[in-house]
Amino acid sequence: MENLPNQTITIEEVVQRAYEEEGLEKAAVETAIWRLTQQGQIYQPQPGKIRKL
Repeated sequence: MENLPNQTITIEEVVQRAYEEEGLEKAAVETAIWRLTQQGQIYQPQPGKIRKL
């Protein structure tokens, strides 16, 4: 959560950054994004894009 920017960003961009900077797998990052969305900590203003609340 703390690594997400405050502006809207594409999910693909988040996945790429997490892979390059942290070495995280794509599936792990996508799962984390889904969980955060379900918990109401982030939302999708447009398909394929997320934003912090």
